[in-house]
Amino acid sequence: MNARAAFLTAFSNITGTGNFHSAGSTPFFLPRLCVKALGEISFPLTTGQAKELIALAEAAPFGKGTRTVLDEKVRKCWQIDAACFSFESPEWVKFLQKTVDDLGGALGIKGTVSAVPYKLLIYGKGGHFKPHKDTEKLDAMFGSLIIALPSAHQGGRLFIRHDGAEAVVDFSAPERCHEFQHAAFFADCEHEVEPVRSGYRFCVAYNLRLEKGDPALLNLPLTAQSKGLLPALDDLKKDRQGQLSAILLEHSYTEANLSLHHLKGHDQARALTLLAAAPAAGFTTHLALVTFHQMGALDNYDGEYGYRGRGRYQDPEEGTMGEIYEESLTISDWRDNQDQKVDLGNYQIDKESLISADAIDADDPDEMQAEGYTGNAGCTMDHWYRRAAIVLWAGDESEQILCRQNMRGACSGLEKLASGKDTKAGSPFYRLAAAAISLYPEKLPRLSEYSVSSDFSADPLRLILAALAKTKSGELLGKLLTKLPPAAFLICDRPLWEQMFKAFGAEPFDDTCQRLLREDVKISRTPLFQILGVLVNSKDSPRVQQIAPHLAKTAPEQPPGYLPGRRSGQDDLRFTEVRTLLEASAFITNRTHLKAVQEFLQADRSLTWIREVLGPVLLDKTTARHLKATPSLRPAVLDFATGLLSKETQRPLPPYPNWTRPCPPATPRHYPSYSKKGDPIQELAAFMADPAENMHQFARIQGERSSLESFIRNHRLDLDCITVSTRSPHVLVCSKNSNSHQAALTLRTKDETLLIGLSE
Repeated sequence: MNARAAFLTAFSNITGTGNFHSAGSTPFFLPRLCVKALGEISFPLTTGQAKELIALAEAAPFGKGTRTVLDEKVRKCWQIDAACFSFESPEWVKFLQKTVDDLGGALGIKGTVSAVPYKLLIYGKGGHFKPHKDTEKLDAMFGSLIIALPSAHQGGRLFIRHDGAEAVVDFSAPERCHEFQHAAFFADCEHEVEPVRSGYRFCVAYNLRLEKGDPALLNLPLTAQSKGLLPALDDLKKDRQGQLSAILLEHSYTEANLSLHHLKGHDQARALTLLAAAPAAGFTTHLALVTFHQMGALDNYDGEYGYRGRGRYQDPEEGTMGEIYEESLTISDWRDNQDQKVDLGNYQIDKESLISADAIDADDPDEMQAEGYTGNAGCTMDHWYRRAAIVLWAGDESEQILCRQNMRGACSGLEKLASGKDTKAGSPFYRLAAAAISLYPEKLPRLSEYSVSSDFSADPLRLILAALAKTKSGELLGKLLTKLPPAAFLICDRPLWEQMFKAFGAEPFDDTCQRLLREDVKISRTPLFQILGVLVNSKDSPRVQQIAPHLAKTAPEQPPGYLPGRRSGQDDLRFTEVRTLLEASAFITNRTHLKAVQEFLQADRSLTWIREVLGPVLLDKTTARHLKATPSLRPAVLDFATGLLSKETQRPLPPYPNWTRPCPPATPRHYPSYSKKGDPIQELAAFMADPAENMHQFARIQGERSSLESFIRNHRLDLDCITVSTRSPHVLVCSKNSNSHQAALTLRTKDETLLIGLSE
């Protein structure tokens, strides 16, 4: 028998219950509780009726060995015997039966359970019951059921203990005052009622009896069952080394009702037993939801196309799953051993990770969706199967599995651990960081020169590098750097480089820089400029002189001229590159290298370059302060910029002397004519060149008008256009304006302002 089969055999033999109690509530209805000599009781219980009940009741004794004893130090309570009260409402019978059925499943009982009325119990102020165990008052009695009847009170919590575990049930919550609350537990469980502080705790007690079934299987100790699983778990650990396993439970659940407390039937017993046994076998365990999704063809479906004209439309969900296109297995909605939610993300697994006697899709799907005909799209059907599972893996492999399944989540945890005091070898931080590093470079995102503008703020590698810098973990950094290709450093930004250089200095990154210098400039350009900026700030002259000339040589191949749609100002990459090289020039002594840097800075002689990049860099106060007392290229570049601006500002900008307006030439074939009137763009060009005509009407069909409007809009011609639709074809009326001259005047003012700023 292999390890899986041996484990499943041991697991399925858990037929008792690991859960020793059950609790729940039901909305209030009128139970028609009648007490002899008093009549029907109203709810919530009033103080007056409570006192009348106590007057009819007797002090509740307790068993001490073979004797029955009265002692208020041990138990202070009043009781009314079952022969003296009854519930007359038929709804009570239904409620009681459902409660008994539910608690039988929750306690993992195989057999038929009945509830025999025992006592009405009234606890007033100071009422309590010290820790004790119930005596078995009936044949086949195995436990007790306590139903709290609506009555305002404070205190009186019920503590239930078994096999080293404790549960607390509180009937006093004000929001539950209009509900029937209950708690059930086995007779061998120690339980205690704490003192009531105010009001009256009013309950009805039932003895639980096993009518059919094997009493030997009731309430088997959790520890005994757990020990029985250990050999199978040890074998499973060897068989599944380095992998997680999902032990499927029997029942289906949703995200909303997944909880240890809500597990059905034997699921709860088996889950609790496995959760208790796994740590002794060296496993880390969680309760989680396993979802199996299938998407495939919708077969046996006749939709509206197949039944057109026959007066029938078939619901797509009446079809069946045909050929399967896609399948996925996901683990989500994690809970720890204390039944608290844990954010481990979604794990994608394969079927090999599932351990179950039955296939996860053996029964009908828990959810099904189908989509019929939608235009040209095919018909599809989706099935979802959901099962609770105990997910386990070897404790010493936790970090590897976490990183492999959810690297982003693992690195978020690493970020938190970096703030702790212990980050040395062997610490949780060190183990998690080493596991994450071991998975690189396979965990890198797809990176290329187009990734420069991507947002990598939450990228796992960034989080790892930041955590290593925060903890100054040089050994781990060295291991990581040797594994990263040059493209990986596209995820870095200037602040991260500064953080790493501050923590480790520049020396650990020398090899990285050498590899980047040998790399394709499209990949290495951005990280090298970032590194250069950090080296300039730290005044590391030798390394600046090594990197700056290399970057300067890129100018002839890729001049940083104007690109439409690019942002201008300090956020622009061109701004950063120019400022970095200008500041680096203060450290360069080689004339050839200095000349290369100057050629880079002056490679673009366009006014757009001066206005958007070079001018703002020269005006930048930080750069100016940095270069103020240092020989650099700033004076030469400043002369270059002011010279071009002076020439531009001295160029006259006279108004248009007539109605002639600029219009670029257009290739007729690019704007084809749809009528005998000829090319509309040629007609437009003639109109724009006419010094006397200031308005023109283009009576053209829609396609030609659209060509005209696109041409006018794309080239920003000096025209105002409206469409007149009073005749056919519609008429596009174009009137000349002087917008381009006004824009030139506005730009001239900005150029003059920029020139004044640069000349100061």
